[in-house]
Amino acid sequence: MAVAVQGRRIASPALRGVVRRRLAELAGIALALAGLAVVVTVVCYNPADPSLDTATTRPVANLGGLPGAIAADLLVQGFGIAGLLPGIALLAWAWRIASHRGLHSFPLRLAALLAALPVVGGVLSAATGIGLVVCFVLVAVALALAVATL
Repeated sequence: MAVAVQGRRIASPALRGVVRRRLAELAGIALALAGLAVVVTVVCYNPADPSLDTATTRPVANLGGLPGAIAADLLVQGFGIAGLLPGIALLAWAWRIASHRGLHSFPLRLAALLAALPVVGGVLSAATGIGLVVCFVLVAVALALAVATL
């Protein structure tokens, strides 16, 4: 809807389209930064960091600070290496939004992500050694592609 000032439009439809595209790109960048923050905090997980179940006076080693240490503790202890999945999904969604492909059926995507977390965590916990690495890479790539194209 164009806002009229004394019978005139403030912005043309072309300008509104440009602004809408730049805002989508900005939202994609913000979502990518959030996804990168989740990945970094999970990768920097240290079980000795202060968190909800660890009381210590030592400084926080996690790059995400105390909130990152708590989030990493919850993700890693709850889902293992599959705790990286939310960060990977956020990065995939950021790419779709920033490349103007949209993020259709977001509630379905979110439900798929929440359902995949314990399943992927269970599958990865069953794998050991080099099988764990191969299994993790295959599952992470498959889920990232599935979530991105949903």
